[in-house]
Amino acid sequence: MSQLPDRPDLDQLRRRAKELQRRSPEGTTLAAAQLAVARELGFMSWARLREAVVSRRAGTVAAMSPDKHRAASVHPASEFLASARARGWDPGRLPVGAVFTAQTFLTKHLDTQPERYQPSATLTPTNGRVFVTLDDPPVAVACLGLGAPAVVTLLEHLAGLGVRWFIAVGPASGVAVGLEWGSCVVLDRALRDDGVSQHYAAPARYAACDGPLTERLCGAVRASGIEPRIGATWTVPIPYRTTLKSSTSTALKESS
Repeated sequence: MSQLPDRPDLDQLRRRAKELQRRSPEGTTLAAAQLAVARELGFMSWARLREAVVSRRAGTVAAMSPDKHRAASVHPASEFLASARARGWDPGRLPVGAVFTAQTFLTKHLDTQPERYQPSATLTPTNGRVFVTLDDPPVAVACLGLGAPAVVTLLEHLAGLGVRWFIAVGPASGVAVGLEWGSCVVLDRALRDDGVSQHYAAPARYAACDGPLTERLCGAVRASGIEPRIGATWTVPIPYRTTLKSSTSTALKESS
């Protein structure tokens, strides 16, 4: 039976093996020391120990409470919206769907076409802008900053108001080797490192895209004369903490 702690540290185990090698008779290899550490912890090999540590750490990081996604919210958006409406708030003309984007040039484009898009004074959050098409059926275009929390919060509000269709448009983080700028990529999964998805879905390393929808997207791209590249994205919330040592190196290997 394995004897791993609740939060095993692979680097610490490596240092432990190196220390054992230094204290062992001359000629003892690092591989032999690693095997000794693995067997001491109840594993047949260092590879099995490493795999167990990675799996355990992935599960720990995935969610503080593995079943949180199943629990009912203490203060759902519907309750907040009902309270606001009871106090006289009117959401105005509601869209049937919403398009989310973080592209600033799209916001500028919408501003130049007031005959087609009208800014919403009631749906716009403090950290972005929301436009609603004047044509029927109305569709919202939400121009928000980067970050899943802002998108999810507005999505919850819109869903609480009865909006049922959502789509996100814009660039995606690429972690594949040889991917050139401007490449057409159809995503089939996302490496979950965002800190938000754990509140909505069961812990897992990836969020998988809908298979039939992915096939339809690929077909539409090929029909336009472009051969898409199919692969994974990485939902990291801090763009300036993209590191090669941890998540990126793992994603590069798993996305090939």
